[in-house]
Amino acid sequence: MFIAGHSLGGPLVIKLAADNPAFFSGIVIISGSIDPAEEKPEKWRPILYKTPLNYFVPGAMRPSNKELWYLKKDLVDLKSDFSKITCPVFFIHGAIDTWVPPGNVEYGRKLLVNASHIEVKLIPGANHFIPWTKYNEIKQILLKLD
Repeated sequence: MFIAGHSLGGPLVIKLAADNPAFFSGIVIISGSIDPAEEKPEKWRPILYKTPLNYFVPGAMRPSNKELWYLKKDLVDLKSDFSKITCPVFFIHGAIDTWVPPGNVEYGRKLLVNASHIEVKLIPGANHFIPWTKYNEIKQILLKLD
């Protein structure tokens, strides 16, 4: 069984695969935010998270804002889990992703020292929303996995 995660799902699949190394045939990280150094500080986030303005953040954006508040620390803690992954790892990333820069891929490649195989597909001209804007390209990559 393969597991795939996009954006914040990237660190989640790393953690799942590290905690269950024999369970997954491979993992796919699509524009995954896995490098704490690539997480740039956002000066506006504390205003939305730590003040009553948080109540004006709509629906699903409120828990997302809270998750991102803790992400950098969580990514630092996740670093030791990369070496526990032994299955193949496939990175799919937009070459011009400014929300989760492509530098995240190189970070993952350096830490996945026990992965049986690492493959990277940088999609030219693609940004962070590749599951929607590059759906057919990603679908073709996923269908080739075995």
